[in-house]
Amino acid sequence: MKLELRGLLPPLVALALLGLMVQQTLEALRESGTWAPRQAVVASPVESAYARLDRALTTAATPLPEAALRDPFVYGGVLTRPPARLLLPPRRGAQEPPRPVLTAILFDDDPRALIQYEGHNYTLRANGLFADYRVVSITRDRVVLDRGGLSLVLSRPTKGD
Repeated sequence: MKLELRGLLPPLVALALLGLMVQQTLEALRESGTWAPRQAVVASPVESAYARLDRALTTAATPLPEAALRDPFVYGGVLTRPPARLLLPPRRGAQEPPRPVLTAILFDDDPRALIQYEGHNYTLRANGLFADYRVVSITRDRVVLDRGGLSLVLSRPTKGD
């Protein structure tokens, strides 16, 4: 088999042109800054997602006053008694605070009382708290409240009241 120069010339010219185009393209990419040799990337330390929370938890916070604490297992329950200023008897000539009104009693395995006080309606269980009162007990006919050691008995309303 004989190799002729005429048969090899077109593929050699095509290869030379391809090489020239690749060289010019690479040079243009380098000059534009689009394709530059990679520089070593210095990894900056990444802060933990919880670092800010950890700092907030470790800073000394002012403790809450005892009056602001409550028992999380009792609905509306407070761990401490109401402030002493609420427990003082009214002065002479001063108006006595309004008396709670027993609206209804729901008596079943878990008895509840519906009480209206100062324009608010409360649904309460035994040991429940509202305003400065604590519910001592709920029976079929009455509800016993405690306000600073003083008992208040609310009777079930009769028909027509």
